[in-house]
Amino acid sequence: MIAKVQIVVFKINLELLNLQIETITEEKTIGMTKYRPKFINNCVKNPKTSELFAPSKGRTKAETTPRAIPIKYLIQTFITSLYHILDCDSIVCYIINMSDILLIGKELPDVLEFAESISLKERRIFTTCKNATEVSNFEAENIFSATWNKNSAISARSLIIKAETKLDNLDEYLFYFDAPYFASKFELDKSEEVSAAIDSMISSYQYAINELLYRLEQKKEKAIISFLIKTASSKFDVLQAGNKNVNSRPVSNIVDSAQMAFKALAQNVATLVAEKSYLSVLLAQNLPTNELYENEKEVVSWLMNSINEIKNAKNRQTAKQACTWVKVGAKIPSGFSLFK
Repeated sequence: MIAKVQIVVFKINLELLNLQIETITEEKTIGMTKYRPKFINNCVKNPKTSELFAPSKGRTKAETTPRAIPIKYLIQTFITSLYHILDCDSIVCYIINMSDILLIGKELPDVLEFAESISLKERRIFTTCKNATEVSNFEAENIFSATWNKNSAISARSLIIKAETKLDNLDEYLFYFDAPYFASKFELDKSEEVSAAIDSMISSYQYAINELLYRLEQKKEKAIISFLIKTASSKFDVLQAGNKNVNSRPVSNIVDSAQMAFKALAQNVATLVAEKSYLSVLLAQNLPTNELYENEKEVVSWLMNSINEIKNAKNRQTAKQACTWVKVGAKIPSGFSLFK
């Protein structure tokens, strides 16, 4: 005896926050379980029937809900409410597609809070770590890392390959320059610190972007590179501001030079959007006058939403849009659409 079973599949693309619904009718022999949907992260059988479509690996729903991905519980709650309007023989399945992102700038453990905020936006992160012995400490939160030599092109290339090996869907790359953070490391303009400062704040970004662009050209797959700079006032800025900014402590010359070099690097990369159809770029700056300046969680929220918006745009990004610096918290340049 053959019965028709309604299979309702929810494709949850979390990187775009886009929900599509497909209804598929498949044959199933009564008393047998021949049908098993493919590429499914989680399945829940309609509780109105006696047969259970077991959670992944036999664990309970609570155990399969990572604390770094709270939206899974939200999805399951939503699906449960659908049972009242579905057939008693319905099997509801949802497929979760997470984004993967490579973060270069601050290192673990200093960048941990920032990275955790990204992981809460349904992303797995690969970043750099100061100490090789600490690499395994953060993997439980979907944060992976490796050490690297900041003044080596070979090391930069190796870092990118390691990220690709660890993350299946790597198509987002974030370069983060935190001027106040670097200012705490290089407070004074000492000659003996110039070489280390250049490696940390200039060479590292240059090597990484060169190797990344070469790798993306090889793959020719869609990717988005984001440049986020948290700026700090220079001595010149403080002097120009006068009484309006008397409480600002200016950064050293080398940090100010490095933040200007980072902006120049970002702007020149953004021009490549005109000739590389697979590339999108986001330039974001967090100024001292910005109300979100000290709120990293809100900065991450805005940044991830902006990346999603660009990736989900109906029309391809133009070079003019890519080369526009956007204030953190503001709307990204016109021409983008939240929905296809």
